Amino acid sequence: MNVFDSIREKVLSLFDGGGWIKWIHEGTPRAYDNDGKIANIRLSLSTNHCAKCLNMNGCCFPKNNMPVYPLHFNCHCWLMPVNDIRFKADCDMRKFKEYAFKFRPADDKSGLFLTWGYDIIDADWLLQEYCRQAKEKYSKGEFTRFKLDDYGQHINIRITLPRKDGKGYVTLISGWLVYPDGEIKLTTPYGDK
Repeated sequence: MNVFDSIREKVLSLFDGGGWIKWIHEGTPRAYDNDGKIANIRLSLSTNHCAKCLNMNGCCFPKNNMPVYPLHFNCHCWLMPVNDIRFKADCDMRKFKEYAFKFRPADDKSGLFLTWGYDIIDADWLLQEYCRQAKEKYSKGEFTRFKLDDYGQHINIRITLPRKDGKGYVTLISGWLVYPDGEIKLTTPYGDK
């Protein structure tokens, strides 16, 4: 067992069952929006702090589906058990109106949504449905961790949509970024099937 695995096991043994933890990087600002994440990345360039750690500050994960802890040698982060999380899923309407329904010859996601019966007039309903399903699944820990980069932890959540022709459902992977205090924000409405 290496040093990181040993530390991780000792820390996780302090928590009950499959509870939730909050990632803490004390003394640094929490990034509640994209501007905050960019500011933390800039801060990391002029200090001895890691951008990943700064942008994980305040983020919540179920103990059984959290990033590897510690993130790196000499990591300043610590974990705190949390029970009362107000989960929230948010999405910018442009993710649908200017991305999902924008025709791109090399990567035509709009064609996929059209084959399922959805058009730009459905953007508001899709946004609400994505947020509803994502909030529910995130709160149950039903997500897959994707990449961890300077912006923080990206996760994938499966979304199920009814085909508008009434012939079944389509299930797809959506991409989200974890923010502090139980919030996730949509990064891509369609990552794969």
